[in-house]
Amino acid sequence: MNKWKTRLFILLIFVLVFGVGYSYIVAQGTNVLDQSLQKQTTTSETSIGTLQFNINHNDAVALTNSAFTLKLMPDSASGFNSDSDATLNSLDQLNGNSLPSNTKVTVHLNMLTMDCGTIQFTMTPDEQGIYHGEGIPVMSGLWVATATVTYDDQPQDEAIQLAFTFNVK
Repeated sequence: MNKWKTRLFILLIFVLVFGVGYSYIVAQGTNVLDQSLQKQTTTSETSIGTLQFNINHNDAVALTNSAFTLKLMPDSASGFNSDSDATLNSLDQLNGNSLPSNTKVTVHLNMLTMDCGTIQFTMTPDEQGIYHGEGIPVMSGLWVATATVTYDDQPQDEAIQLAFTFNVK
């Protein structure tokens, strides 16, 4: 009977050591995933130049404001293609590296793995022409942020769209 107790004790120790080791490995894998999501941004070449859309902080937290930024990258305003009078008017409204003054930026936040509805907000420009806005993800998990940029009363099907995923804790 003592022999079985010894074997059972050794098996219990083995299971505990294996469990602790496995938990450590899984936790390290989670940290690697979090590090890969730290660059939560996207850039896109558009007719008005290179746009960059990003979340301001690496760690978004559920039920708290998450700040987003959209800006025209430095020296990319010169890439503005002028095919129409409306486009020329927008070009005249560019101030350095800012978007045209009549630009409208709307952001939609959607959770990828669950239907939590769509969180929508409008971004507003600061004095440098950088657009800022805040949205509140309602649950932890993987989300996608989609910015829709329109100017000169463009139809919705001609809007510029930028999107990236971000992790909410």
